[in-house]
Amino acid sequence: MDYIKFLKQQILSELSNLPKLKTYDLGQFVKENSIKLTSPTLLALVSELVSDGDVTQTSLSISQTIQSHIIKSFTPSTLVHAVILHHWNGFKDFINFVHDYGYVVSYNKVLWFKTLSAKYIGEQNCTVRGLKEHSSPIFSWF
Repeated sequence: MDYIKFLKQQILSELSNLPKLKTYDLGQFVKENSIKLTSPTLLALVSELVSDGDVTQTSLSISQTIQSHIIKSFTPSTLVHAVILHHWNGFKDFINFVHDYGYVVSYNKVLWFKTLSAKYIGEQNCTVRGLKEHSSPIFSWF
């Protein structure tokens, strides 16, 4: 039992030293940066349990979902999964249903993200994923 308390304290300490995600930054959604935004101990433990120690999409996602409950904030995984669900079906009730079980952010957070991403793309006047000249920028991410 002492080892569990030690792991808990180690994870909490690591989480307190991670930057808080309060703004939209595309760089957070790259695997390497998402790993940097995750408690190394939590990620190692989950990876050992689900993928024989390899950091996989699954182990990273589970780690970040657990982490989001500890820090009471979104993580790249909990945000991007909700955005993908919104893109696939767009149903507010469905996204909030999955949110209520703790797997993704709320529908309102999805709208916040999409608004900021559209603003960012517009301000940067950038072309993303082969976006055509007269296409709507917001669809470039989804």
